[in-house]
Amino acid sequence: GLHQQARAQGRGLRTPLTIVLHIGAHRSELPAILNAAGPVPAKHATNYEQISSGQIYVAPPDHHMIVSHGKLRLLRTPKENWARPAIDPLFRSVAEAYGPNAIGVILTGYLNDGSLGLAEIKRRGGIAIVQDPDDAAYPEMPGSAAAHVALDYRVALSRMPRLLVELVNGKEGKEAAMPNKTSQPEAEGDSPTIDGAKFDRPLALTCPECGGALLQSGTGCHSRNEI
Repeated sequence: GLHQQARAQGRGLRTPLTIVLHIGAHRSELPAILNAAGPVPAKHATNYEQISSGQIYVAPPDHHMIVSHGKLRLLRTPKENWARPAIDPLFRSVAEAYGPNAIGVILTGYLNDGSLGLAEIKRRGGIAIVQDPDDAAYPEMPGSAAAHVALDYRVALSRMPRLLVELVNGKEGKEAAMPNKTSQPEAEGDSPTIDGAKFDRPLALTCPECGGALLQSGTGCHSRNEI
C-alpha cells in the first residue's frame, strides 16, 4: 500500500506529494498512517497553504484539493465521479499549473476517477504512469487509464518508487518532459515555487474508494459525473 511506498521512497524523492483518498465526509487517519510509515512528513492540506518540498499533502474530508500558483486550494464544489474529494480535480489543476513538469500516477483500485485528469496531464506534456493492471489486485482504475491515455510508464508496484525518484531527479530524461505546444505558459511571477525557487516535478497521487493501495496527484475518454 501507500505506507510501503512512502517507506521505500524515503527522502530520495525531493518533491511535494499530493494524495486524494475517496473518503467522502468521513474522518481520515491517512496522514498519521503515513507519518508512522516513513521519513516524509504527511498532513491534511489547508486552504491557501504554500506548497513545500519534502511534504505529503492529503486532501481533507469532503473537500476537493487543487493546486494554484504554488498553493493548495480546498473547495466544496460539486462532486465528481460521485466523490468529494475526487482525483480528477487535482490532476487537472496539476496539469494546468505545472504543464510538462507534472507527473500523475494511478494504482490499483475500483472505478475510473483519475482517467480524465491523467489524460489532461499527458495532453499538457506531463508524465502519465499507472501500475500495470496485471500486477494490480483491483485493475479497474489503472486499466481505465491505460485504455484511454497514452501512457509513459506501465510498471509493477515494486518498481514504482525507484522510477519516481529517477524521474523527479532528472535521471530518466523523458521526451515527455519537454514543453507541450498546446500548453499555455503561466504569467510571469505566477509560476509555482517552493521555498522561493521554481519547482520541477510535482507528483499527484491517487487512491481508489475501495481502500486498495494508494499512490502519490480537452479529452473525451469519460464523462465526468457531478452530483
